[in-house]
Amino acid sequence: MRRLLFITAFILLVAAASMPVTAAAKAKIDKPCTLLTVQQIETAFGGPVAEPPRFDETFVICDYSIGDVTVPPGGIVTVSQLFPGYAQTEKTPRAAFLDQRAVDQVAEYELADVSGVGRNAYLNLTTATIVFQTKAMLISIQWQPGSTPTEPPEADQKQLIKLAKLAAKNAPTKK
Repeated sequence: MRRLLFITAFILLVAAASMPVTAAAKAKIDKPCTLLTVQQIETAFGGPVAEPPRFDETFVICDYSIGDVTVPPGGIVTVSQLFPGYAQTEKTPRAAFLDQRAVDQVAEYELADVSGVGRNAYLNLTTATIVFQTKAMLISIQWQPGSTPTEPPEADQKQLIKLAKLAAKNAPTKK
């Protein structure tokens, strides 16, 4: 009887260890590549996404290259941590959000408020970027298509919003 119990427990242990883990780990500050998965990027903008994404430690950005980045439908999705960051002088994510929005307004970019993403969010229609505030971070996600349209198509805007919602849910809540 003990032998059968041991064999059954061993089989269950092996089966559990070989099952894929589908839940993403909680993202970390200074690790923007942990905010989204390659599969989420591929779902939003097509694929394949070159793995692994390129992480720039200096600017705290993560680039996901999709297909041939020079021609449609290829391009680059860039996830950037704007706060906390060495270039950001503000003390809170909210202040950093207001500062970034003011910078984009002074640059005369076309901006559109977005609801339902983090605590505050807006689309920069000029640069195909969504900027959003979470409890502990200010994040931007930019789509740079293989060709440069004068304004991101509505479908691209929707994909940026979807990705931002996923990243906001996965963003850390403490510095």
